[in-house]
Amino acid sequence: MSRVLANLVSNAIAHTPPGGEVVITAGQSGQQVRTRVDDSGPRTTATYLSHLLEATYRSTAARPPVADNSVLTGRGMGPAIAAGLMQAHRGAITATDRGAGCRFEIRLPADSG
Repeated sequence: MSRVLANLVSNAIAHTPPGGEVVITAGQSGQQVRTRVDDSGPRTTATYLSHLLEATYRSTAARPPVADNSVLTGRGMGPAIAAGLMQAHRGAITATDRGAGCRFEIRLPADSG
């Protein structure tokens, strides 16, 4: 799970411009434990988000990382790998547009120890 969280946090940092925010929250609701990673990066299209967690989808410039030298970082596979790891642990991951940035939320059964 540390790999999933590290990927989500590093992606949030990469997509957030200087002066922006990355906020991590965690909690439990009933029998589910959840962690959210919110960033204040650019808006994201619904089409991009609908495919982002698929292993066969290759990220494009729909939401490029913020970089001083305008070079894209990574290959866009991190969210799909995170989704696979979550599935292997009986969990789920979602990605939503917040208007000013994205939210990635991971949920696990509280007994997934």
